[in-house]
Amino acid sequence: MQVGLLYISTELHQIHIMADDMAFLHDGIICELGPAADVLNTPKHAATKDYILPLGFKKHGWST
Repeated sequence: MQVGLLYISTELHQIHIMADDMAFLHDGIICELGPAADVLNTPKHAATKDYILPLGFKKHGWST
């Protein structure tokens, strides 16, 4: 059996533990979608970078 869950949060320290895949929304539109590790460690969209990079996922070694 497979289970899907939609979890909406700004708490990325929780998301990186819980999610295999994630979407990042900016102004209500998905601007980045993919494996959580990729989105958090190598964000592509400017809005994702502006939000994630100051949190220091790579700096603190918070990998998924």
